[in-house]
Order: sequence, then structure tokens, then C-alpha cells
Amino acid sequence: MNPTEHIRTIADFPKPGIQFYDISTLPVHSGAWQAITEISHRTKNQVEVISVLR
Repeated sequence: MNPTEHIRTIADFPKPGIQFYDISTLPVHSGAWQAITEISHRTKNQVEVISVLR
């Protein structure tokens, strides 16, 4: 399972040169969601940036 296949990339959002990674599609795919949570636990939840927009 490659969870990155289920993460949508939006180029130049919110401004040119920024790559926005939309993770809102992950919970729809249980295998991808499980893979991401396992990776998160292995790396002790070290991430660069997480943003949640509603």
C-alpha cells in the first residue's frame, strides 16, 4: 500500500511555489489511512506541516 497515491497535490496553492497536500481523501481509503497512521507512529509523529481546513 502506497498511501501517497491517495493524497491529492495542488500546485501553487495558496500561492505560487507552494505545494498543498490534501489529505482529506485518506480516511475514505481504510488501507491508506492505516498505512499513514502506522508511519506516523514509527516516526514518532514528526511531520513538517499539517493544516486542517473545514
